[in-house]
Amino acid sequence: MVTLEELQRNVYDKDNISKLEAKFELIEQTSDSRVSIYNGRYPLQPFRDDQRGVYGGEFVSQGVLAAWKTLSDPELTPHSLHGYFVKAGSNNSVVRWEVENVSDGRNFANRLLRAFQTHTDVLVFTLQVSFTKNNDGVKRREVYEEQLAKGVENIRSIPFSFQKVPNPLFYQFKDNIDSLPSIEHTHEFMTHAFTPDAFRSPKVLNHETIGSRQLGLFAKINEDPSLATDKIKSKYTAALYLSDSLFITLVMSAVGVAISEEEKNFFRVSLDHAVYFHDSNFDARDWLFIDFKFPSMGNDRALVLCNFYTLDGRLVFSVNQEFLCFFPKKIIDKSNSLHEKYLAAQNSQESAKL
Repeated sequence: MVTLEELQRNVYDKDNISKLEAKFELIEQTSDSRVSIYNGRYPLQPFRDDQRGVYGGEFVSQGVLAAWKTLSDPELTPHSLHGYFVKAGSNNSVVRWEVENVSDGRNFANRLLRAFQTHTDVLVFTLQVSFTKNNDGVKRREVYEEQLAKGVENIRSIPFSFQKVPNPLFYQFKDNIDSLPSIEHTHEFMTHAFTPDAFRSPKVLNHETIGSRQLGLFAKINEDPSLATDKIKSKYTAALYLSDSLFITLVMSAVGVAISEEEKNFFRVSLDHAVYFHDSNFDARDWLFIDFKFPSMGNDRALVLCNFYTLDGRLVFSVNQEFLCFFPKKIIDKSNSLHEKYLAAQNSQESAKL
C-alpha cells in the first residue's frame, strides 16, 4: 500500500516537478469502451493534517484527470462538472476511480465517475464531467475574422459575450494585493489574500439582505506552470484545486462575524461542488479575484456562489457549493445582536420621521 511518506518523498520533497501533477497521477487498472478503472498513485489528503476527510479540491482535481484519460480527442477540455461528497474520504489508501463513458459527440463528451476508497471499498464521491471543444474566446474571434476575410456567408458561430462585472472590492484592491494580509495553506499549494472586511464585524447587520452581501478575496496556486509536462491539464488541475477552498469558513463574514482562530472552529462540511469554465484563457497560478456571496442559509445548509476573475476583469469560471453548517450559539447570538441593532436604528429613524 502506498503511504503518505512516499508522497512526501516522491512529490513534496522534489523541486523540479509540478507537485499537483505528480500527486494526482493515475494508474490504469482496466479499460473498455464503456468503463475504465484507475487508481490514484498516492492517497488524497485533507486540507490540513489534523483534519478529518479529504479536501474536496483533491477529489475534483483527480476525478477530472481520470475522466480526461478516457477521451480520444485532444481538443476537448472540461467546461462543467458537478460532484457530490458521499462519505468522508481517507488518506489511509488511494482512491479507485470507475469512469463510465456516457457520451462522445462531435463537440461534447460526458463522463460519470464513482470514487471508492480502496481499503474499505466504500463509495466516497461521485462526479459528472462534461468536456467541450473551442472554449477559447480569443481563438473563436480569430477564426471568425478569418471567415469574414474569406467572404464566408451564413457563419453559424458569431462571437458574442457578456458577463457580470466583479464587485467593488476587486477595483479597490486589485493593484495592491501584496499589501493585503495573506495566508499560504493546504500543503502550501494555495495563497489567499483577504480584503479588510473579512477581519472586522459591521456595527449593524440586516439579516434580510445577508444573501445579497458581496464578498471578495484574491487567490492563486503556488506552482511554476513551466514544470508541468501537460500544460493544459495542469492549468485546469490548478483551477479545480483552488475551486473548493475557504468559502465555507468565510460564511462567518456573511453573518457579520470577523474571521478569527477562536471563531472559525465550527462544524461545516461540503455536500456538493459544481464548476463552470466559461473560457480557457486563465491561469490559477496567477492571482484571481473571487467574488462570492451566500444567497441562502436554512435547515443547517448554506449555499455559496463564486465567480473567479482574472486581474483584467474577465469572468473565467464559476463555482456553486452547498454545505452543511452548525454555527456555535455564540456566533448566532453575535449575528442576532447586530440584526437587533439594525432594527433599533430603523425604528429610531421611523420615529424621527413622525
